[in-house]
Amino acid sequence: MRDVILGSSDGLTEPFALAAGLRGAARLAGGIAMGLGGYLSEKSHAEIYPEELEREHREVDEVPDIERHEVCDIWQARGYNGAELDQRVDAIIAAATAGPRTCSCA
Repeated sequence: MRDVILGSSDGLTEPFALAAGLRGAARLAGGIAMGLGGYLSEKSHAEIYPEELEREHREVDEVPDIERHEVCDIWQARGYNGAELDQRVDAIIAAATAGPRTCSCA
């Protein structure tokens, strides 16, 4: 989502500079577009993250086998396997079921 917002705002830079018709307008437009894009990206992230966190916690409760498999796939793709993979997945699932259900970064 963040990349979509930044890409969209970046695409607005050149038309703004052309419309402004000023020599330094491209730099100004770039700064405005990047600043606006960053702001919108962070705002979207702050709105979406708590909802996603709650959805993941709900899925751990409702479909634990599917969630365990999902976590396993993620860590296998990162190169973990065997006992080390099992320990990591066990720890993640245990933390998801026992930990607080709030977002500490919001």
